[in-house]
Amino acid sequence: MNRFVNGVLLFAAIMFMATSAFAVGNYANNDMADGSVENPFEIATAAQLDELGLHSEDWSLCFYLSVDIDLADFNGLDGNPVFNRIGTGSGGDAFDGIFDGNGHTVSNLTLTFDGIDYIGLFGYLGSNAVIENLGVEDVNIDAINGLNIGALAGYNSYGTISNCYTTGTVIGSQYVGGLVGHNYYGNVDNCYSRVSVTGPDNCSFLGGLTGRSYRGSISKCYSTGYVSGGTGSSLLGGLIGYRYQTAITACFWDIDTSSQADSAGGTGKPTADMKDMTIFTDPAAGWDFLGESINGDENNWGEPVNANDGYPVLSWQDVPICVNRPKYDSNGDCRVNFVDFTDFVSQWLTCGLLDPNDCPQ
Repeated sequence: MNRFVNGVLLFAAIMFMATSAFAVGNYANNDMADGSVENPFEIATAAQLDELGLHSEDWSLCFYLSVDIDLADFNGLDGNPVFNRIGTGSGGDAFDGIFDGNGHTVSNLTLTFDGIDYIGLFGYLGSNAVIENLGVEDVNIDAINGLNIGALAGYNSYGTISNCYTTGTVIGSQYVGGLVGHNYYGNVDNCYSRVSVTGPDNCSFLGGLTGRSYRGSISKCYSTGYVSGGTGSSLLGGLIGYRYQTAITACFWDIDTSSQADSAGGTGKPTADMKDMTIFTDPAAGWDFLGESINGDENNWGEPVNANDGYPVLSWQDVPICVNRPKYDSNGDCRVNFVDFTDFVSQWLTCGLLDPNDCPQ
């Protein structure tokens, strides 16, 4: 009898291990990978990222990108498949694991839906979710009549998003944001969005970073995207459309490019100020940039050299970054040379010899 019981237990254990090993999608290129924090699964192709969206049983595991991913072949056009978003929100299905972009990007995410909710690269993030070090570029999401729409995440329920950025366009009807559509008790820090956010007539809760934030926290973030809604739209904001008891710390939005003078949180600045790094490195804001030590040594941010249209970049981004910009650098190339001298002479001639009223302010 004991032999029989032992045999049954051994068979059950073997079946459990087999199921554990093969239940996940085809991600790992490494025999050591098991989806744990120590040995996360590697995402190295667009097909592998798409496959993650098909396997909800994997959404509590850990993943990382090893390369930049282009989703152009998953745009749903010309016979191409539609990308399977990660975490659908239906039936409580949320991505509840860790996804480390590892300083890489996902580009050309294209999703078109009518009346479908929880749309983004990640549709729904759960309480254990961590999304970090990821850029989502050239997003094109048209989710007209949909709720909880964001370039990175449609809905963030208690999850954490850090050191991420987004660019592109997002369309939705309610709870629509450039980074996160709806932030519910979630924590977002050191992120930015340059996504255009628009909605139809009677839309509501639209923001350059997030459409609605309920509690949680948002720290050291900015947005520049255009925010607009049709006739009868309400609760639109340059950074946040609406918030309830969310702690907002040292966040900014561009009042010129967003066409929004108001926001439910953050500080609005004109474009020129948004490209002035002292706005962010001032101890009152406390953003930690490469080349300064007053605000810490994590070096989350960098000052770009002729990149990102002059707005701050995350320090891991693959763009030229200026550390300790020279005082008399007038054109933003992190050098003082003949170009700067010519600019100085031009201003001196105009302001010193001709009409002072023509001087740049």
